[in-house]
Amino acid sequence: MFSYLTNDHITQLASALDVVPGMRVLDLGSGSGSYLPAIFAELDGAGRVTAVDRSERALSDIREQYPEAIERGCLECKVADIAAHPLPFEDNFFDRILCQNVIECVADRMGLINECYRVLKPGGKLLISHHDFDTAVYNSSEVELTRQLVHGFADTTQDWQDNSDGQIGRKLSGLMAASYFGGPEKRGTILIEEYEYSPRAYGYNYSKWATDIAMKTEELPIGDLRNWLRDLEIKASERNYYFSICLMAALGTKSR
Repeated sequence: MFSYLTNDHITQLASALDVVPGMRVLDLGSGSGSYLPAIFAELDGAGRVTAVDRSERALSDIREQYPEAIERGCLECKVADIAAHPLPFEDNFFDRILCQNVIECVADRMGLINECYRVLKPGGKLLISHHDFDTAVYNSSEVELTRQLVHGFADTTQDWQDNSDGQIGRKLSGLMAASYFGGPEKRGTILIEEYEYSPRAYGYNYSKWATDIAMKTEELPIGDLRNWLRDLEIKASERNYYFSICLMAALGTKSR
């Protein structure tokens, strides 16, 4: 389950959720809506997706991207704080729920999972997935500095976060086991690997996030951080760049 096939983790996760036409799907913490195209493809024009996020700006962007889906009644955007209980939905309402890279920001993680259980129909499925930020790997000439940056990023609660846990990915299976679901039906890891260092790559952005945090805390010399970034650029130019990170997932099914 979730074995490494390609770096297209969005397609892999959407497929694992086993969406079929006619279903009601909840995208919990939708953000930019990056998973919506894959979900729409599985629904094939029949069904409805509810995109929930606490950011009106994020949902406004989604509305601009998918006006036809909204007009057809295939997409609903709803502002809600998923950290607050209960979720603003009736019992036994959704067939599938996707929660990607969200649960670390929630203080009561078990409460959120159990709320998902409540709003799922009997036989419905919840897929929780999350990058495990402390698993990031770079091919860097500065081994110890790389370790410090990765751990520093994983251990930092950023200004926009209420809560954080850079090792949340490895905890998803245990959370699912302790919840009303009684355990994950399936679980696994996608290894995301990259060999290019560019603004469109996850490893590129991770390197910027990690160095920005280190600069704010002033725990590491700015010159060292700039040299570290430059080293990654050089490795990329020499076709010797590598980045990987683990994306963990757990799938639970509500009992019938």
